[in-house]
Amino acid sequence: MIELNKVFEYGPSTVTLSPPDTTYTRTEGDTLPNLTCTADCRPGCTFVWTKPEDTNLTASAVLSLGQLDRSEHGTYKCTAVGPDTVTRSPPDTTYTTTEGDALPDITCTADCRPGCTFVWTRPDNTNFPASAVLSLGQLDRSERGTYRCTARNVVRELTTATSVIILYGPSAVSLTPSTTSYTPIEGHTLPTVTCSSDCNPVCTYSWTKDGQSHTTRSDLQLTNIQRGQTGVYRCTASNTYGIQTSSDVSVSVNYGPGTSTSISPPGTNYTRTEGDTLSDITCTADCRPGCTFVWTKPDNTNFTASAVLSLGQLDRSEHGMYRCTAGNVAGESTTTTSVIVTVQCK
Repeated sequence: MIELNKVFEYGPSTVTLSPPDTTYTRTEGDTLPNLTCTADCRPGCTFVWTKPEDTNLTASAVLSLGQLDRSEHGTYKCTAVGPDTVTRSPPDTTYTTTEGDALPDITCTADCRPGCTFVWTRPDNTNFPASAVLSLGQLDRSERGTYRCTARNVVRELTTATSVIILYGPSAVSLTPSTTSYTPIEGHTLPTVTCSSDCNPVCTYSWTKDGQSHTTRSDLQLTNIQRGQTGVYRCTASNTYGIQTSSDVSVSVNYGPGTSTSISPPGTNYTRTEGDTLSDITCTADCRPGCTFVWTKPDNTNFTASAVLSLGQLDRSEHGMYRCTAGNVAGESTTTTSVIVTVQCK
């Protein structure tokens, strides 16, 4: 004898069988018609048929035993089942907390038959070990995101989401490009340097030059750069939860002598008798990096690679005009006035 019981456990208001008979008596080898379990549910129910020893037979509304064997004697139960809702305790769906604070354990529950298993999924879609409890403890910024609890049994699975928002200040300030030393030539343009940091809420940024405020933005832009912009620049990122400063960006502007080339003493005309001694004349210029100097002889050949023109005791062959040229990687300049040496013969 096979006895069929209608079991209403969860959700549906009625459970019926088709055909409606609840008891079937058959001879071994006979065929039992398919039996369909239905229920009045919204949304529609799912069903599990349980075998006589209370193990699940099939996750289906239809019991199909076919040709009977004596081992199939017993009571079969149809249950409208499955997790209809998944809840959390505490029930909050969003947690906003500061980095370093502890998040309370969150327990996932569901009304299931048969009982559900639970798995929490991290924001990167990897799973924690199977457990109904999410236990994050003291929070790190890397743990921000959406966590999902999935309740699952043989019938269905349902998921609920919990959002964890972590507030934190900047831990480091990065520079793009990462170069920290620049030596542009005066008048050129420096590549834009952008500072950034991982912050929540987003950080504000400011740049200083030699410790003084320079600009309140994340980009350092130095166009048509001038020698006065030489210095050490730093970017600071800050929000309510912290402040951090970038590594130093050193800018040394190179410039040529321009119109700064001059001679000392400043006299330009010297008249001496052959055999007399002419005092040294020194050429100077404002340059970065420091200039090299060349004095040119009256015949336009280079006289000496030195800032000092040292003729000493004069010879008539040294009569003429001398010029000093100062130069470096940024340019060169020749004195606008020449040194004229007149050597009188005895």
